[in-house]
Amino acid sequence: MFRQREEGGEVEKDFLKKQLQKLVQAIQRVLKLSSDQQHQQAEDELQQIAATSLKLDATRLGSLDVASCAMILGTPERLRLYAVILRAEAELARARGQTQRARDRLVRAQKLHQLADDRSPTDELSKQEQAHLADLLSR
Repeated sequence: MFRQREEGGEVEKDFLKKQLQKLVQAIQRVLKLSSDQQHQQAEDELQQIAATSLKLDATRLGSLDVASCAMILGTPERLRLYAVILRAEAELARARGQTQRARDRLVRAQKLHQLADDRSPTDELSKQEQAHLADLLSR
């Protein structure tokens, strides 16, 4: 079903960093839909973004523990991509009044960022994302 990803080269890392930037922009559009009370459309678009960015079914990743996700995703960049997706899922859940689900997603995203940081230095975009996560968790 899943296979472990091998560490990518510099080209893949650059590609994934660009993907992360695009993902953040796409998630901003998704969250705008959510704020306009178009929750189902926002959720559908987020699932499509996740599938495109990760090349995996994010729903299946959600059923695994964080360590297993890290093994499957492989690179720190892919861990960070998934963490951003989880943060967006959390914000959508919060908009729907699902506070516990939102908190669970935020905690999971934070753990993935920590694992990614253990594997490679944190870039500026990741630092901003982690600060945003900490802010959301403190609410």
